[in-house]
Amino acid sequence: MNDSPGSENGKALILKGGEISGFISKQIAVPCFGMLVFAVAVIVRLIQKGSNIRYWLLLGGGLLSILILFGFSMLVARDKGKKKKGLFPMFLSFSVFVPYLYGCYLCFYEGLWRLVRTFSAFSLWSLVLPLLFMVLGFKVVSATYKVTEFGRKVDAGIIRIEDSNKSS
Repeated sequence: MNDSPGSENGKALILKGGEISGFISKQIAVPCFGMLVFAVAVIVRLIQKGSNIRYWLLLGGGLLSILILFGFSMLVARDKGKKKKGLFPMFLSFSVFVPYLYGCYLCFYEGLWRLVRTFSAFSLWSLVLPLLFMVLGFKVVSATYKVTEFGRKVDAGIIRIEDSNKSS
């Protein structure tokens, strides 16, 4: 299975329970693990340097992004393309913008802008850290895009999700 399952010949792709969980975990595992490691590093910096709004933004955005990516992908897998009405599905669907904006913040502000500031005072750490921010930000944005595209394809009927215990 490739990065974006779908149908090329007009027929719906049918995924069973194990395949769906494998696809979702493949898409969100690397960004979530990266954000967890990053959250631990931010907590260490909070303890060392004290409270700072930038550290709290990085910590809160990362942890909230993990919860939202996981929650949205589980909502798509649970609903199986049926439109569910209610406040919780609506809130979770709109909250997918949080990981996207967090990834853009990491990539462009913490990554690219720090890289520009490297020209004034160069060190190896000031070169490596922005590159790590840019890679993690790209991974978060990419995972957000892939999970939302998967949800769109499930809603459009391009991908159908069936229970794994259902006999064919």
